[in-house]
Amino acid sequence: MSRPQRTNRGKAAGTSGATGPFGEPDAGSDLTWGVGAVSSRLSVTASTLRTWERRYGVGPSFRTQGGHRRYTEQDIERVELMRRLLTRGVSARDAARVARSLDGEGLDLALRDRNGDPTGASPTQDLLTAVASGDRDELSRLFASVLRQTPVIEAWRDVLAPVLRQMTTESGSGAGAEAADAASAASELLVRELSALLAFEQQPDRGHTHILFARSLPAVEAIPLMVLEVALVQAGVTTRTVGPELDGRAVAALATRLRPDLLLTWGHPPTPPLRRAMSELEGVTSVIRALPAWPKEMSLRFGFEGPVVSTDVEDAVGIILDHVP
Repeated sequence: MSRPQRTNRGKAAGTSGATGPFGEPDAGSDLTWGVGAVSSRLSVTASTLRTWERRYGVGPSFRTQGGHRRYTEQDIERVELMRRLLTRGVSARDAARVARSLDGEGLDLALRDRNGDPTGASPTQDLLTAVASGDRDELSRLFASVLRQTPVIEAWRDVLAPVLRQMTTESGSGAGAEAADAASAASELLVRELSALLAFEQQPDRGHTHILFARSLPAVEAIPLMVLEVALVQAGVTTRTVGPELDGRAVAALATRLRPDLLLTWGHPPTPPLRRAMSELEGVTSVIRALPAWPKEMSLRFGFEGPVVSTDVEDAVGIILDHVP
């Protein structure tokens, strides 16, 4: 059986032997592995490994000075992800596309099972696979399943936020238009499922709106805000939402009419009409201006000149509940 080989990070790893598509292994690992060692480690035959490399581009990414191909730890993770996807019925072409599209944290997420079972599928892995394959029906089903099985904050923290972060990383890392289109389509589907969940969970009209949500940005740019609203509704808060169809003046007029306990804006600038309306409602309606702030998810400004707090959605729920009688 071939053994792992320690690479020389100096000339041996970075000069004459590391040309073409084969580069230096990740800085986090100085071991590379031959096909025999990978075969034994993953219980995949050597001939299958060679086929995956030749036909699908999933294989070793490092070459020694002598020209021998060697697997890095990340290469092995890609092979393992492809193996798992194939056992679950994903086509070899789609499995390879998923495995090739992920790096670092994305691979970790795809290989990590929620219950600690390294051989099982996880919602995160399933979603990343569906995003990469462009399967809209499967994406919708998976989003709906995740959102209906657990409270939205748990679904967001454990599955949806990690998936969105990985999608954003992949689409912005030079992966091309295909990755960007896949991320955009997935975001739109998530918005649709969150909207459906909000309609299902919405509290009956009791004649008073606790929180008026007003966003000036498209829904796909306000997903954390949508999650926040669903979480507050699940906590028993009554809400109303308006989007970019209402400008600041119209939002101010609506707030004056509804007299909510809290106006939470997303992207709306503090225009004079909005300031005047809120001054007239002083003591009745508080204002929190929220903005996206990845990776912390959002920032909250209390009032128009108040302090700014960077927070995630989970902590924002508690902060906002403190402002609702």
